[in-house]
Amino acid sequence: MIATLVILVALFFAARALGLRGGLEPRAAAGIAVALCIAFVAGSLAHPIVIGSTAPPASASATATALPPLGPGVLARLVARHDFPGLGSVDVIDVAADHSKALVRGWVADPETRGPARGAILLVDGHIRYDATPVYGQSRPDVAAVIASAPAEFTGFSGAEISLRGLAKGKHFVQCASITKDGLGYELVPRPLTFTV
Repeated sequence: MIATLVILVALFFAARALGLRGGLEPRAAAGIAVALCIAFVAGSLAHPIVIGSTAPPASASATATALPPLGPGVLARLVARHDFPGLGSVDVIDVAADHSKALVRGWVADPETRGPARGAILLVDGHIRYDATPVYGQSRPDVAAVIASAPAEFTGFSGAEISLRGLAKGKHFVQCASITKDGLGYELVPRPLTFTV
């Protein structure tokens, strides 16, 4: 608010001084300055100036879920796409002591835009096991810095709970994938993270 006020005052005096230097009457120069200030305020209301803020959009996941929800049965109808190499990482798998479930944390971005995807899924041993979209869109400034894409900050997921029931004892792997914009497919991140049941 203060930054906008400072800019507004500076704009008024600069426009008035330029008008007077150009040979305009003081009243005409003041009128031009006021008109420019009104235009600036109207533009600021439409596109607010934010200085020094790292706050996410109104909803951190709003960018990822701006399209209509995918609805029930989304996992069953997704098809692997190979339009772009997947962009993301499964960072941590925390397997429960009884080996019944695991909590997964990581990030996945739309490989085309390098920003938030329509949603995220997790695959275990190459099979879709979890729709991570409800926990997707969390802040990951480290990701935005590493891939040099500011929108990628809101591509994280954490607390994605995968059921491990029915898995044989031994080593398994988990991968993440971004749901495509049309909601019909996914782009698989090729690097898996292994865990043991």
